[in-house]
Parts: sequence; C-alpha cells; structure tokens
Amino acid sequence: MLQRPDHLRVDIDLREGGKRRLLYDGKQIVLEDLVQNVYATDPRTGPVDEMVAFVSDRLGIPVALSEFLSPDLPKLLGERLDSASYVGEATIDGVRCDHVALRNEVAGMQLWVGQEDSLPRRITITYEHEEGRPQFRARLTGWDLSPKIKDATFAFDPPKGAEKIAFAPRATAGAKEGSK
Repeated sequence: MLQRPDHLRVDIDLREGGKRRLLYDGKQIVLEDLVQNVYATDPRTGPVDEMVAFVSDRLGIPVALSEFLSPDLPKLLGERLDSASYVGEATIDGVRCDHVALRNEVAGMQLWVGQEDSLPRRITITYEHEEGRPQFRARLTGWDLSPKIKDATFAFDPPKGAEKIAFAPRATAGAKEGSK
C-alpha cells in the first residue's frame, strides 16, 4: 500500500514460507520477520522512492518492483529499456490484458496490463544472466484507486515478545576488496 509522498506498507509472503513486512511512516523504516518474531528500525524521512533506494543500496535489501513506486516511471522506462514488444492478449484473473515483453541488459520482464483500466495484473522478471535464471513473479489484485487509508496501516507496534535487532549495513566496495 502506497500513500504519497512518504508512506509505504509491503506485506511479503516468501516462496520458502517466511513472512515479512516493510513499513515506512515518513519517520522510520521498519522491517519485520513475522516468523522469527524480530524487527529492525532506522530513523528516516523523505519520499518513498528515496527510502526504497536507501533500503536497497545501503542495507542490501531489494524492494521488489520499486521502480513502479517512482513518480518518474515513464522516464525510468525510457532510460532503462533496450527493447519492448507486444506478445498478445491474455486473460488474468478474469481481466482481458495486453501481454508485453520488456528487456534490458539485466533482465527480461513480462507484463500483463488490463485492457480497460491500464492496471498491471501480472509481472514476471527473469534474471537471465544469473545462475539458474531466477525469476520474480507477482500477481497484482484488489486494485483500489480511492482507498480509505488509516494512519494505523503504516504504524509499527512491536508484537509481544518480538526482539529488536540491528540492520546490518551492506559492506562498501572498499571493505569487500580488503577482506579475505
């Protein structure tokens, strides 16, 4: 759930069975591991796209589909795409969609967009140059373009018995080169 300029909530169901939650209320970032009952926080202010860049670049935690959160999405697509092609029509969750394929030097992406509402319905990203060609897949359902969002949606109240842990910042390039 996104509320511009500085609120985000992402509930994550991991393929291997874990559950995590990323919360940002414009004052702090919280990442919870709901299975391990641990969480980490970091004071942070600014727009959502800056928070996502911090989480990814400094903490080494990728935020899936973060480009779609950017208010500059059309510009980003123009800068980062090498090719795009129309694949055809498909029905996703009962919605007629246009299926397009996008590619750059990092990955190939398939995107299914509703024909009547222009909303993304499914995304598959294949990291073709990585060992095993891993994929990220997402179904986007329950679109509500006029939601009634309560502040509590983005608020963090530590669960009973949860342990607070520290984020482990990503090592810098210089630190990696010097270590053996």
